[in-house]
Parts: sequence; C-alpha cells; structure tokens
Amino acid sequence: MRQAGRYLPEYREIRKTCPDFLSFCYNPEKAVAVTMQPISRFDMDAAVIFSDILVIPDAIGVEVCFVAGEGPKLQAIEDAGTLQKLSSEKLTPVYTIIRQVRELLSPEKAVIGFAGAPWTLACYMIDGEGGGEFPKTRDMAKSDPSRMAGIVAHLEEAITTHLIAQAGAGADVLQLFDSWAGLVPKEARDALVYEPAKRIIAAVKQKFPALPIIGFPRNLMDGYAAYVEKTGVDGLSLGTEVTLAEVAREISPDCVLQGNLDPILLASDAEAALKETTGILRAMQGRRFIFNLGHGILPHTTPAHVQKISEMIRQWQP
Repeated sequence: MRQAGRYLPEYREIRKTCPDFLSFCYNPEKAVAVTMQPISRFDMDAAVIFSDILVIPDAIGVEVCFVAGEGPKLQAIEDAGTLQKLSSEKLTPVYTIIRQVRELLSPEKAVIGFAGAPWTLACYMIDGEGGGEFPKTRDMAKSDPSRMAGIVAHLEEAITTHLIAQAGAGADVLQLFDSWAGLVPKEARDALVYEPAKRIIAAVKQKFPALPIIGFPRNLMDGYAAYVEKTGVDGLSLGTEVTLAEVAREISPDCVLQGNLDPILLASDAEAALKETTGILRAMQGRRFIFNLGHGILPHTTPAHVQKISEMIRQWQP
C-alpha cells in the first residue's frame, strides 16, 4: 500500500507547497522527496512511488480533480468513444520519479510501481466520483456489457502501456490495484476482472519476464483462488476482509501473499496492532510473504506506531 501520506508531518509540509494533488503527483522533485520519506524514517524494504491510480484517466483525456474533503471528481463518461490514446508524454513525470528513486535507493531495496485495474478505473470514470457504491458503473456492467467491454478494453491498453513504461524506468515490482473488484457481479468476473488482468500481466511479462506483479482484488472474497489461477499474478495482496491463513489454504505457495494489518488498528492502538502483527507473522511462517497493511495508511496514524511495528517485524523470530 502507498507508504507516503498525510500521517507524516514532513509530507504535510511539502503538500502545502502544491496547489492541487495532481500537480503534486507530476512534480518529480516533490514526489521523489515524499516517496523517500518512509525509507528515511523507517528503513522500509521498498519504496512505493508517490502517484495515484487516476493519472491514467487524466492521461486519456478525462478531466480529473481532487476536491478537499470530498475526494476525486471526474468528468463522467458514457462510452469509450470520448477516450483518447494514453499520452505517455503526460505521464513522463511518473517515469522520471521512478528513475530518480531507483538511483537514490540502495540496491537491496525495491521500487514499487503501480496502476489501477480496468474495472476500478472505470468505476471512477463512469460515475464521475469516488464513494464506494458506483451505481452507474454497476448498472452498465449488467445492462450494457458491450459498452462496458469497450471502456475496459481501452483502459486495458492504457494500463499495459503505463506499467511497461514504469518497468522500463526502473520499477522492480508492479502492483495492479482493483480496489472495487468486490462490486463486480459474479457472472461478470471473468470479463471484468480476471481476463483483463491476465492480458495486462501477460503483456508486461512478455517484455519483462522476471518482473514480479502483485494483484489486489479487494473484497473478491470467494474469488481469490480463481484470481491467482486465471491471471498469473506472482503475488496476492489482501485487504482486512479476510484472514491470511484462510486464503493461504486455497492458494498455491508459489504465489506470495501480501497483507493485511488493519490500518484502523495501527492508527488507534499500537499494542493491539503489535499483537495482530504477531498473529500474521505466525500464520505466514514458512511461506513467502510480504508484510503490509490491508489498505492505505490513515492520515491520523501516529508515526511512532509505524516505527514500533517496523522494529517488531525486523526483530521477530518464529
């Protein structure tokens, strides 16, 4: 999950200097600085580039803005006809950020790039905002699957281009965020979740065969095993809706699990978070595993809580 964020005072100081969130994402000097902040503070094993999944809509001609206190607002679309081909020039700052972070990091630390998955990006673009319900998108998925397929296909191409460019710039790992996968009707999972991810991953692997790709199909619940089997991901990131041990029983040990400490617990109760972390580490003992949160870190999180968790993980002995 994104490491840099509003819980760090040094992040907030830099954020004050940016007129809006997207300009922040496209400013290499500032984005590199906040990407490196968790490394400097906590000596994390990897740096997640500071960016946003909505840079892709922005780069295919959809108007995107972030409203304080309300979240993202987009120019709602009705079909793929209004979408442009991805502007790699628009996203050049993202690739610059990756190259510069890779140069700053020691070789044993990884740079993680990412993109939103087609369904999740479609949710924001069709409904024109966040919020979590996305009624227009869900209605289109059921009532007009061919129109939805056109939007997904356009996004699939743009996402593939963006991920390949990130890998070319020096990203060591890529993550595909399908944050709203749980809203897809079961009968449409193949068309809207599994198959697009499979094609994106295959296209990236064709150019970068050894590059690990992590999928995050949030709230997919009974679909995690199918997601791993059908998409070819190297890693599966899990939210707080499931226990890692439960999913591990269904997933091949060849697939690395990632997750899933509750960010609410981390923010509110350090001791409870430490106890939960111990449980996660014990459950994943003997399996390749990436410790992480189950979703993004919350703005009111005390940095000292993150420090305690980091230290415990480094010192933990089974």
